[in-house]
Amino acid sequence: MEDTEKTKEQLLEVIGELRKKIRECEELEQKLGQQDQIESKLEKMMESRIAAERIVNQQLRDELEQRRVLETELYSNKQFLETAFNGITEQICVISKDFKILWANKTFLEQSQCEAEEIIGRTCYAVTHHRDLPCQPPDAVCPITAIPETGKPIGTLHTHFGKEGKFYSEVTAYPVKDREGKVVEFVHMARDITLQKKAEEELRLLSVTDPLTGLYNRRGFLLLAEQHLKVVKRNMQDIGLLFADLDGLKGINDTFGHAQGDAALREVAALLTQSFRESDVIARIGGDEFVVVLTDSSFVEVRNRLEMIHKMVKEIEVQKGKERFAGGSVSIGLVEAHDSDWTTGRLLHVADEALYAAKKAGRDCIVVYPATDKLLPTI
Repeated sequence: MEDTEKTKEQLLEVIGELRKKIRECEELEQKLGQQDQIESKLEKMMESRIAAERIVNQQLRDELEQRRVLETELYSNKQFLETAFNGITEQICVISKDFKILWANKTFLEQSQCEAEEIIGRTCYAVTHHRDLPCQPPDAVCPITAIPETGKPIGTLHTHFGKEGKFYSEVTAYPVKDREGKVVEFVHMARDITLQKKAEEELRLLSVTDPLTGLYNRRGFLLLAEQHLKVVKRNMQDIGLLFADLDGLKGINDTFGHAQGDAALREVAALLTQSFRESDVIARIGGDEFVVVLTDSSFVEVRNRLEMIHKMVKEIEVQKGKERFAGGSVSIGLVEAHDSDWTTGRLLHVADEALYAAKKAGRDCIVVYPATDKLLPTI
């Protein structure tokens, strides 16, 4: 009996151990099932990740291909532009805001007689003008300095220098703007007008100069005024015409003689020549009448010069024997034209009307059209 009970207890213990092992197997099987689920999820995640990477890689390949195409087009366009610009007879260069030359076409290099590596990175005024500072008015207008104030193209006449000496250029500069409209660079175009300048000098030797003063006469004025009008219309510049009359010339001639009157006219001619730029057309078109064609000028500066001319005319003296005359005066009409509809005849007519108004006001005055300051009395 005792053996039977003992055997029963041992059997129960074995059964208990088996149950324990079964539970452990079930738990292990459950864990394995969970592990299979996790592995399945990981596999799906891996597959999704691989698919996403394939998509991203394809997108990168597409973008790289697009970039390659764009770079090819950009290079092709750059080559086209360089070929086109190198075929243009005008001198073209690209200039930075700090006056550095960034690129130049073949004509520019030939005119300057330099290789590209000799001028890229140098300042434009050092290359074209052989000077240490930019151009300053009234000697010359620097488009690179002037354009940021207006944001518009500017044209002017410059004297440039190459290795063989100076030559004359008609310069037009265009602003290059960024997306915000700020000027970041400039395209500088220059046309060699040395032959035109020589032709102008030859005109002086023909019938276009006034023998008394050395200025252009009426014929020379009309010829050159027409040329200047064409230039300013093409470059969308402003133009002005000054009409001046030496007051009291008849009285000087009657009192002191025509020789003294001629001397007074020559002094006025010299004052006008000293007061305006070489590119301005200065002419004597009548006995005591002078005109000046002003291109690409600051009219505020012009008016300041006129005040100085008035002062200097007052210092003109003529004398015959004991009789002495001092304190001459000049009346001036000034036209400021800001559109392209003007002709030489209209400029001359309106300036003449402004001059008449100045004389009517009592002489020795300046009348400006349009009448921003209506009447400017002299000092």
